[in-house]
Amino acid sequence: LEHAQQLFMPLPCLKPRKPADWTAFNDRKEKMEGRLRTFIQLLQVEARLERVNFLKVMAMEKERVLKQQSLVLTDYLDTLEKQIEKVTDSRNKLQETSRHGAAG
Repeated sequence: LEHAQQLFMPLPCLKPRKPADWTAFNDRKEKMEGRLRTFIQLLQVEARLERVNFLKVMAMEKERVLKQQSLVLTDYLDTLEKQIEKVTDSRNKLQETSRHGAAG
């Protein structure tokens, strides 16, 4: 911050006394204010770009994590489905055995 302040600090000068000197002083002052405005706008644009890039990287990371979670959940659902099939088969076999045992 100090470096930026020194960069835009006006050169030391005597206080203008004549109207022509005041005009030149005010012109220099307006030019400096214009440069400062431009510099601040440049910093704001740069900050926005950095924020957009940061958000882009974070969104990509979030997408990667969500894809991984989706794969894990899909695998878990497949495992549960296989377990349900095994339990259903066991139940059906037990029901068949109990029917044959009761009929015989």
